[in-house]
Amino acid sequence: MGKVRIAAVKKVARELVERYPDRFTTNYEANKTALADLVDAKTKRLRNRVVGYVTRLKIVEGRRAAAPTEISRNRGEAIGLPANKDGSSHASDEKTASASATRASHAAPPKHEPRAVNLHDVIRSCVLQCQPNANLAYGLIRTSLFPIPLTVRVDVEMLRELIVHLLKYAIKSTRSGGQVVVSSASPLDVDGKPAGIVVRVRCGGSGLKDPELSAALDVSAEGAASELALAKARAEAINAGFAVTNGANGTTLVTIAFSRSAAANDPGPA
Repeated sequence: MGKVRIAAVKKVARELVERYPDRFTTNYEANKTALADLVDAKTKRLRNRVVGYVTRLKIVEGRRAAAPTEISRNRGEAIGLPANKDGSSHASDEKTASASATRASHAAPPKHEPRAVNLHDVIRSCVLQCQPNANLAYGLIRTSLFPIPLTVRVDVEMLRELIVHLLKYAIKSTRSGGQVVVSSASPLDVDGKPAGIVVRVRCGGSGLKDPELSAALDVSAEGAASELALAKARAEAINAGFAVTNGANGTTLVTIAFSRSAAANDPGPA
């Protein structure tokens, strides 16, 4: 069994709590289940260390949150504000209503509605989301993006899911200590005009033979292969091309191609 580095465990745990604050609680067993959906831990010992530290962080976070609440309630009673039946003050109700109104005013646009988006911003956010998985696998995610920002008009949420599934597949398929490379390009046609936009994800695994590739793209695939099948389904949903090829050095290259009609100008926020 390999050595578990405490510093690495704490770093990954903090990143998970910061990015998924609603997925974890103070319950160790519940956190173990949540972690399995987000991170592919190589060993049981490593998983338990991360879950334990995540649980500890949530307990500390809860204690810190409870103290100001108690002080605020006592302060409200001191100035004569009437309390609700549950003991909370009307001042806290007003703050909650104000916070809800603020969240509603900043609500995200409806999902599954195509809009112009900066492709590079989406890629960077997905890489950031999947970096904890790569850290646990002692891997590296590297980007090599087109020097000019590329814009596509697609269902943004579906695009995010597509890239995340590809990254998860690449991380699981890459040897420990290897790297996953995400790149983008805008190839030209015979007339020298942009022919579309492509995104490539290269993983340093052992490659997939034809029978294995067919099985991996099946919707009933399990394990790392299921991520590839899910990515293919998302690509089809946004009318993007999807191709998987094996390199001579044993790497697997997944290419997502957006047509010229999918290219857009004036990207909105990712």
